[in-house]
Amino acid sequence: MIRRELKHFLLIVLTIAFFGLSFSDTAKAQNGSLYLSPSSGKISVGETFSLALRVNTGGTAINAAEGAIVFDQRELSVISVSKSSSIFSVWASEPKFSNAEGTVEFAGGIPNPGYSGSNGLLLTVNFKAKTATTTKGYTEIILVSGAVLANDGEGTNILASLGKATYYISPAGLSIPPVESAPTISQPTPSRITSTTHPDQEKWYSNTTPAFKWELPNGTDAVSYLITDTSTSNPGTIPDGLVDQVKFTDIADGINYFHLRFRESGAWGAISHFKFQVDTKPPKEFNILVTDNNSNEPKLTFESGDDLSGVDHYEIRIDKKDWVVIDKSSAGKLYNIVNQGYGEHQVLIKAVDIAGNSTAVTVTITIPGGFWKKFKDMTWGLFKDGLFPAVVVALIALAHEFFVHSKLWKKINKNLKTKKRGKNNVLNLRDIIKK
Repeated sequence: MIRRELKHFLLIVLTIAFFGLSFSDTAKAQNGSLYLSPSSGKISVGETFSLALRVNTGGTAINAAEGAIVFDQRELSVISVSKSSSIFSVWASEPKFSNAEGTVEFAGGIPNPGYSGSNGLLLTVNFKAKTATTTKGYTEIILVSGAVLANDGEGTNILASLGKATYYISPAGLSIPPVESAPTISQPTPSRITSTTHPDQEKWYSNTTPAFKWELPNGTDAVSYLITDTSTSNPGTIPDGLVDQVKFTDIADGINYFHLRFRESGAWGAISHFKFQVDTKPPKEFNILVTDNNSNEPKLTFESGDDLSGVDHYEIRIDKKDWVVIDKSSAGKLYNIVNQGYGEHQVLIKAVDIAGNSTAVTVTITIPGGFWKKFKDMTWGLFKDGLFPAVVVALIALAHEFFVHSKLWKKINKNLKTKKRGKNNVLNLRDIIKK
C-alpha cells in the first residue's frame, strides 16, 4: 500500500491546491462511501470482467479520495486499470496494481467546486479469472482502506464505509450456478486480542514489530487478519491459516489497526479491531539559549516538538552528574542553573517523546570564581610564563639573608669557630640556643 504519510501529504496538497480562496460546501457528518460495482457476478476461468470503483458523497461536495483494494492473486489477476470517464482529473498518486501482492491503489482529486453525487466513477479495474472457486464457492474483492475528503477547506475525511464485491468462478466450460451472498454468522466478537509488544492501545511504542495473540473459539477452522491505518477495515475471507498468534515486521509509524475474524463451519463471523501506535522518530532538533552566562546562575531556554506521540519530558545533566527530569511545561521558559562550582560546565539536555525516542543537545556555561580562583589563576599564569621559578629563587634568597643575620646564626657561627662540641662530638644546638 502507499505509505500512510506520503498519501496523506499528497491528498492535503490536492485539497489546498484545488480550493482557491473560497469553499462551496462544509462537511457536517461522515456520510461518504467507496464501493465496487457490480457487487457480485459469475464468470468462468479465463474470462475477463470489469469492476467500477465508485464514490457516494452522501450529499457533501468532495475534492479528493484515496483507497486500496485487495484480491486473491491465486484466483484473479488485474489486466489493467483505467481512468477513462473518471470524475478525477488530477492524481496525487497514479493508480497502480500488483498481481504479486494482490493490490490496487489510487489517490486522486478534482478541482473546486468538487463533486457531489452517489455514483461518481473513480476507476475501472479489469480482472481476469485464473482458477475456479469450487473450494469455497466465491472470491472477494475488498476495499480495505480509504479516505474521502470534503471540499470544506480543511480536507475533512467523510468516509463512513467501504464496499466489496463477491464473484463465483467456475471451471472453464461448466455451467455457473446462481451467485449467493458470502455466508456470515452473527457469532460473538472473537476473543479479546492482546499484544505483548503494544499492550496499551492508547500508548505509543517505538517497536515496529508488533505481535498479537487471541483465543480460538471452539469450531474455528480458519482465521483472516490484516493491518491497515483505518479502524474499520475488513480482513476479508481469504484464510490465513488456523493460528492463535502472529507477528509483523517493518510497520510504518502512525496509528495502525490489527483486524481479525474467524471462520466456523464455513461461515465468517464478526470482525475485531485492535489499535496500536508506532513512533520511531525522535523529537525535533532544538537549540539551547543561554542568558546571564558567566554569572552564578546562568539561565537556559529550550523547546522541542514531536509530530507523532508528542514530547513527554526533558532531562538535563551537568558534566557527568546524574540526570534530572524536567517537566515538559518548562519548555520555552527560563530554567535556572544553580549551585555549580566556578569554571566551565557541559550541560546536556534531552527531549524525550512518549514512545521513548530522544534528541540531545549540548551547551557550555561558565560560572565565575572568587578570590581563591583569582589567586590560583594568577599563580598558574606566573608558572606558565616562567616567572614562578624566579619568584621562588627570590624568596629563598630573602630567607637566606634573614637567617644569616639572625641571632641563632650568630650563636651557631661562634660555636663553630670555637669548635665546641656536644656529646659524641656532635654540635649540640640545644646548648647553643640556651646561651
